[in-house]
Amino acid sequence: MKRLAAILLCLIILTPLFAEPEVFSHPADLSDPGFIAFCDGFQNASLSADFTQIRRLERLGIELESSGRVIIPENIGMAWLTEKPYESIMIVTDSAVEQRFANGTVMEMDVSGNIIYTAIADAIQNVFSGDFRSASEEFSVFYTGSDNSWEIGLI
Repeated sequence: MKRLAAILLCLIILTPLFAEPEVFSHPADLSDPGFIAFCDGFQNASLSADFTQIRRLERLGIELESSGRVIIPENIGMAWLTEKPYESIMIVTDSAVEQRFANGTVMEMDVSGNIIYTAIADAIQNVFSGDFRSASEEFSVFYTGSDNSWEIGLI
């Protein structure tokens, strides 16, 4: 649980490090018709993307790299399909976290009622579902974009 919470919190906190700095010069106007149309594009959609994650173990002086695919079906949760260095699947819903390993081991954790987990999960779901009005209750939202390219920043 602590590991998952730390990973999700890092995704939210480190967002400014992965976005182009220029995006933070453009606060999102939540009432702008162009921004509203952008957000509406997330509705009734499932998202998926490849990911690469690097963890630096400073004390040991090494980096661990994992990669795979993340899938976010509409209003269900998310699934992290890690392919390298070891195959595993982590399924995150509003009430549970389940991790399945290639050797058949399954670990499940009930997180219903955990307010910290719920807050992090809600924030991530808001971002990936395009509900930036709800995300703006907890974060400052920044946006630059066009029809084919866009950037979102959260602080």
